[in-house]
Amino acid sequence: MGGSILGEALPSALGTGYSRSRVSCPCGGKARFINNRAKTITTLVSDFRIRQAYYHCSGCGEGQVPLDRLLGLEGST
Repeated sequence: MGGSILGEALPSALGTGYSRSRVSCPCGGKARFINNRAKTITTLVSDFRIRQAYYHCSGCGEGQVPLDRLLGLEGST
């Protein structure tokens, strides 16, 4: 039961990581918001499905997910 309560509350408490239509890129350019993408996070309690803002920089071709950075999940799939 606790897992289902957390499974509903956690995603809404986290948000998507969206802050604005463009964010700074490490290359010095601007990454543009593309869309929200789904991700499943597995914990000891349960699996959580979250939606994350995805940004892409046309200058360097790299993508970034601010919520992954915030949660320490960069590089995870």
